[in-house]
Amino acid sequence: MKTILCFGDSNTWGYDPEGGERLPYEQRWPTVMQRELGGGFLVIPEGLNGRTTVFRDPFMPGRCGAAALPMLLDTHAPLDLVVIMLGTNDVKRYFAVSSAQIARGMERLVSLVRVSGAGVNEAAPPVLVVAPVPLVSMNAEMLPHFAPEEEAIQTSRELARAYQAMAGEMGCAFFDGATTGAAIGSDGVHLHSSGQQALGAGIAREAAAMLNSHG
Repeated sequence: MKTILCFGDSNTWGYDPEGGERLPYEQRWPTVMQRELGGGFLVIPEGLNGRTTVFRDPFMPGRCGAAALPMLLDTHAPLDLVVIMLGTNDVKRYFAVSSAQIARGMERLVSLVRVSGAGVNEAAPPVLVVAPVPLVSMNAEMLPHFAPEEEAIQTSRELARAYQAMAGEMGCAFFDGATTGAAIGSDGVHLHSSGQQALGAGIAREAAAMLNSHG
């Protein structure tokens, strides 16, 4: 059994852009990933609304990814792969950070995995860094968190390139979620069910290739 931890934010949690509720379990991308991989794999979803890479949200306590990750690595060890998809919440206006700074936050998360000993035989498990699908035009509920809109959208679009460069430096795998064609829903931030399906299938293919190459 190969065990995969999926560490992310509301798009991993399964936030429904149309109603704000949680999408049914079978429609969330980690569940889709599990289904695509089939037997012999266990995909563990660890998504939380508002989670960032390293930043502490003044309005939503407990959302710092760097604070939560070490405990979750130990909780679910031994792990064969850790998939990390974060960065969207880092774009919020009150953090006032660039894509390069967000990539530094992701680098910190990769480093935490590297020193965790949460893999097989207490080694460090491999990491797959996933760039989230960029923001699009937002509705009245989401816009106040991210405005000015054009700047937020641009920063989110820059994350893939920044993450890819960081992954190259760190020697870990990278996957651009936007290449799956996953579409953002009407709120401009969250994947609707078809987007979740596309993303889960795309990450499953990438994860399978990684795990096969590692034996």
